[in-house]
Amino acid sequence: YPGKKYNDTVMRILISDLLRLGEEYLIYSKSKQMPVGESLILLEELKERGLDNLFNIHLRDISKQLDRMNDLRNKYFYKFELEIINVDFNVRRDRQQQICSNVLERAENLIYFTMIELVKNIHDLIINERTYNSKFDFNLPYELLKMADVKSLMEMIKKYRPEHYW
Repeated sequence: YPGKKYNDTVMRILISDLLRLGEEYLIYSKSKQMPVGESLILLEELKERGLDNLFNIHLRDISKQLDRMNDLRNKYFYKFELEIINVDFNVRRDRQQQICSNVLERAENLIYFTMIELVKNIHDLIINERTYNSKFDFNLPYELLKMADVKSLMEMIKKYRPEHYW
């Protein structure tokens, strides 16, 4: 502000605004690296605005994109999110009879995602136990794994959903 006396409050507000804009830029920049996330946001908006034809076009495109994805963790996570949006889209249009398979697929994708994350986290816990001698009074991931019949679950996946048996 040429010709004006320095005002500390004004400078603090400007710096705060600059910080907020920098944070918004970081979010925008990262979202451009995650096109599936952006596409899901677009689907949500199309669903909310009743743009059914565009919704269906983008739904097919995103589904194909996810089918080609190699990162299984993100693939199953995004497929789960996609089915949440798709089921809600059809429920809002009073087409519950069309979503039975989508509800099942949504649940299965959640299970695949959870299994991947659970195995990764247990791996990290084992490394921490062995490397840093970490001990826990209660370890929910271990307890869940002990209670689950993972071997039978994997055999059922192999038999009924071989495309997901990785």
